[in-house]
Amino acid sequence: MSEKAMTGSEASASNFARKHSCEQELVAPNSVTDQATPEDAGASEFADDSFERRYRELIEHSPHATVVHEAGRLVYVNPAAVRWIAANSADQLVGHPIAEFVQLASVPAFLVRLSALQQLGDASEPSEAILTKFDGTTLAVEAISVLTRWEGRPAYQVIFRDISADKVVEAHVRLQAALIDAVSDAVIGTNRDGIVTSWNHAAERVYRRSATEALNQPIRAMVGARLDPAAILACGGIAHLEHRTFGGSARAKVSVTATNSGFLVIITDQSAERRAELVERILDSLPEAVVVADRQGSVKYFNAVAEQLLGFEPADGAVPAPVAAFIAGLLGGQPGFGAAADVDESVSTGGRLDELTVEFSRGDGRRIALTVNRRLLDHENPDQSDIVLSFSDVAARP
Repeated sequence: MSEKAMTGSEASASNFARKHSCEQELVAPNSVTDQATPEDAGASEFADDSFERRYRELIEHSPHATVVHEAGRLVYVNPAAVRWIAANSADQLVGHPIAEFVQLASVPAFLVRLSALQQLGDASEPSEAILTKFDGTTLAVEAISVLTRWEGRPAYQVIFRDISADKVVEAHVRLQAALIDAVSDAVIGTNRDGIVTSWNHAAERVYRRSATEALNQPIRAMVGARLDPAAILACGGIAHLEHRTFGGSARAKVSVTATNSGFLVIITDQSAERRAELVERILDSLPEAVVVADRQGSVKYFNAVAEQLLGFEPADGAVPAPVAAFIAGLLGGQPGFGAAADVDESVSTGGRLDELTVEFSRGDGRRIALTVNRRLLDHENPDQSDIVLSFSDVAARP
């Protein structure tokens, strides 16, 4: 191998993929043999003991598994290759067909790539394959083959990169995408140029574009925003921007994760969050006690006035059990609180129940009379709306 050729093969080790061989078929093409045996002075460079010794020292210490095969049989394996294949020593590999350690499904594509190598130093495109190890397990790898000379004869050097961790990450990302497909966030896959490669159901709902319409289009055009996944990732992976939904322009949070083929973009419409924040600020400013609960009576929010009137201190942001039971009773038709059917009718119509007067025993032992009003928080979506309960102390009324 010329020094130039050796340098080229080692430089490509960082992104090396893996090439494979068939026991009878992995033979250098005739055209390669003819070109690989020039009788000029440069052909003896690889045979030079000093040069070969320096090069072997380099690949002996390489973290990448490196092998050389001639006519389909291994003639050299470095220590990393011995470890990767779970062998006890290089003797278990040298002299054996490389096809013994590679799944045969990888062979056809490998042969095609080998046939394209015509000149010393030519390197194949990276390709994936599965190695079969001595312990019966497998290893996903990438490899690149380089046409070289070994002891004066044409041969192929192959440098491998372990991609098993990459495969786990890819599978995890696919699982995430499948799970998120059922939620409200728009999950969009793109290539490195920002061209849409996947478009989930939520993206279809938010942007009123089918996956067929969105695929192979620039993401910024599909979401109506100057969205550059690479730039967002470079700045920490999170950005806030205005995007154009079916209902008009809205604020959104964008999260970007790198994948092997590009980017995974998750867009969360923050309009609902902003409305919720506004509602909380309004409720906090009210002079009356306010509690927000779901249809089952589970408390989701309470203001400071409610704490004072009902006489409790929240623990870890939650109301004490007696207060929680009292609120659930107001929405569950328990004795003294009105019928559950009345609550259902109020929720379904968006109306307000008649004002209730009830008694409540505070944590300090005081028993107080309260008037209670119950309303929907979101009249536009009554079936999913939480319920606002407002309280006032009867004794404090003029």
